[in-house]
Amino acid sequence: MNKLEDLIDLITTNLDSPEKEKLIAEIEREPDKKKLYSRLKTTWALIASERQMSDAKVETSYKQVRVQLSRNRAPRLISLVRLKYAASIALLIGLSVVMFYWGRYSKSWDETLVVNSVIAPKGEISKVILPDSTVVWLNSGTTLKYDNHFALDNRRLTIYGQAYLAVKRNEDLPLVVSTGQIDVKVLGTKFDVCAYPEEDDIQVVLESGKVELLRSEDRSVLDMLKPGQMAKYDILNHRLAIEDVQPNTYMSWKEGELLFKDAPMSNVIKRLERRFDVAFVVKDPGVYRSVLTGNFRTEGLKEIMEYIRFSCQINYSIQKDSVSNTSTIILQSK
Repeated sequence: MNKLEDLIDLITTNLDSPEKEKLIAEIEREPDKKKLYSRLKTTWALIASERQMSDAKVETSYKQVRVQLSRNRAPRLISLVRLKYAASIALLIGLSVVMFYWGRYSKSWDETLVVNSVIAPKGEISKVILPDSTVVWLNSGTTLKYDNHFALDNRRLTIYGQAYLAVKRNEDLPLVVSTGQIDVKVLGTKFDVCAYPEEDDIQVVLESGKVELLRSEDRSVLDMLKPGQMAKYDILNHRLAIEDVQPNTYMSWKEGELLFKDAPMSNVIKRLERRFDVAFVVKDPGVYRSVLTGNFRTEGLKEIMEYIRFSCQINYSIQKDSVSNTSTIILQSK
């Protein structure tokens, strides 16, 4: 068997029955190849099932994998950045898994650190399926990173921003999410973590299962969360507070909702900047004294700004730059 190329042929092409039976027999005799075949088959099925992706794109992607295999047996860094559509993310994650396993057959692979990065651009919400079948939703402006040993000897993720995770249970290999200040350790659960670098606190909301909160610097245990609880870690004062909440309130962003409850205007501005990919300029410091409560499902930016104008007594104007195709919103108190 020609290792990975034969496995890809078996998954993606219509081989003659005798040839197919021969390959399957070889796979059954070798546990490592059987495990590899199972994982590649699952990954490719996820890619091909994306409704946004045409058959032509799937075929093109397959050809690109074959070209890369023929160029070099030792893969370089695979960086998944500025991904706009969920189908694109699923495809590229799948290709990184393919290249990852191909690299395991090369002598230099164990000495090479490969870091996959997935970025949900501002104005977009993205869904990612990881190699261990964990599903991650990324909110606007969020970055997710993991290395080439993920799902083999570790399940460690780094998240800058907000993400909802439906974690595939694996008692032998817990999943750990690092935010830079605290780590969230889980076996199999559903939870939301919000850790944007520009924010002063980190929030973890647990929907089901259980999670353990660890201090990143020394791995000491801070506390445990139960379903329906939220942990808020104050970065400046290094304090952790836990309260009972309605998890859906903090996870509705996955469906495109924007929910504010007595939210400081500074927080509102940051969230709107990420969601709509715009910039705000505050002309009057009095703007920051306002708080906002409201739930927006289908409203656009202008409708939300009108709501803010009436409820918070804040005037606004929108300036558009036709050259850069960007918008700036000017705020000042009435």
